[in-house]
Amino acid sequence: MNAKRIFRFMAVALMAFPLFTSCSDDEEETSTPAAEVVSGTYTGDVYMALSDTTYKDVTITISRKGDQEVAISSDFSSLEIKGLNVSENNGVYTFTKGANFFEKIAMSMGGKPGSEYSSDNSTGKQLNDAEAEGAVTNKKLVFTFGGKPGAMPMAVSYAFEGNKK
Repeated sequence: MNAKRIFRFMAVALMAFPLFTSCSDDEEETSTPAAEVVSGTYTGDVYMALSDTTYKDVTITISRKGDQEVAISSDFSSLEIKGLNVSENNGVYTFTKGANFFEKIAMSMGGKPGSEYSSDNSTGKQLNDAEAEGAVTNKKLVFTFGGKPGAMPMAVSYAFEGNKK
């Protein structure tokens, strides 16, 4: 009789078990916006292909403009790029040209004052076929940018590689 009672008690307990488990308030996983993750200051080197020159200790700043949009600036080459979309895939944050990309990209030839070109012609010197793209992985930025200054037949391109401070 005792065994029957124990068996019944266990059966009732097993059937009642789901009632004792609570439906937790599963909080939705809040992810940090991609633009916030990559925002910051990066220090590294810039390579200019046209002159085969490397510029050391260059600082590039990525500023968040929205959850998925950033602007990039640097004292080097008077660099200013607005409207870059950033997205994440498996820990790699990639910059792509956004709708406002050609709103402004400005750079100067080799960082020389007075040689500023801009895609919106705000400097009076047109930068044609402006391009910019890059990626951040583990706080390391790899970024390329360039364009054709004025009537130049070839593009001037730069490649930056550096780490987040």
